[in-house]
Amino acid sequence: MGICFLDFDESNKPSFTNINKFDFSDETKNLLRNDFSLNNFLDKFAHLVNLKS
Repeated sequence: MGICFLDFDESNKPSFTNINKFDFSDETKNLLRNDFSLNNFLDKFAHLVNLKS
């Protein structure tokens, strides 16, 4: 599982949002940055694909 926060500008173009803008605890921010990061998700997905092939 991976989580990323997106925001949209006036022309509906998406961009990643800094999680520091939210009122999350430091523990939650660290969890989102590390365990549930998009990069971590992609690494785990690639690993799973390699196991299946």
